[in-house]
Amino acid sequence: MLHYGRFWVLTILVAFMPWPAARAQREQENDRRAEPRSAVTSGRTVEASDLAKENMRRVAASSAQIQSVLARDAGILVELKTWVAKEATDNGQVVDDSLLTDQAIFDRLDHDVEFRSVATRMVQRYGYLLPSVNPDSEIAKQQDLVLKERARRLTAREEREDAESLTPQEDDKNQSQRQRAVERTACDQGNQGNQANCNDSAFPQTRQRGTFPEETPGAEPSPVLPQHVTPLDSTRTPRLA
Repeated sequence: MLHYGRFWVLTILVAFMPWPAARAQREQENDRRAEPRSAVTSGRTVEASDLAKENMRRVAASSAQIQSVLARDAGILVELKTWVAKEATDNGQVVDDSLLTDQAIFDRLDHDVEFRSVATRMVQRYGYLLPSVNPDSEIAKQQDLVLKERARRLTAREEREDAESLTPQEDDKNQSQRQRAVERTACDQGNQGNQANCNDSAFPQTRQRGTFPEETPGAEPSPVLPQHVTPLDSTRTPRLA
């Protein structure tokens, strides 16, 4: 019985021993299967991206449409010549002057669709050959309302900034006027503490009464004699020595 029991124990152990190895083998097989799938997916994504780029290179306006824009805006024509020079530089070549003439650009637009696609994107970047919204549609009305609201907000912000820039100057002016009014009131009331500031330079328009004699228009001003000097009496005859 003892040997019979050991036999069954060993049989059970041997039966369960291959399971971890089999599990590891299955995981390795799953990983090997997953790797080709991911590689295929990545390859398809790259292929689709390259295909999209290739297709977009062939989307272009007609040569006549592009030439009409270049005839109106010579700056875009110069920009297109700059692109031709950069293309030659990227290819390690010296650009030929004959390739930068206006006629050479127009001829290339007629025969090179990829160059025409580049020219199309360039003129669109500067606002040409773009689709426009029907002015009678709801989208156009909404855009008009948005533009008006933006203009109103911009105007309100500019007015607020102008008002804020002028406020400190007005406050300084008002404060200066209030300070002068207080000092003038103190001088008029005879405040002894502020008598040093009560002069003609501080208040040129204010004069204290009794400081100067009243002047009559057209008359010569009377000389002001010092108080300690006694004027000569014209009726008294001087004595002879």
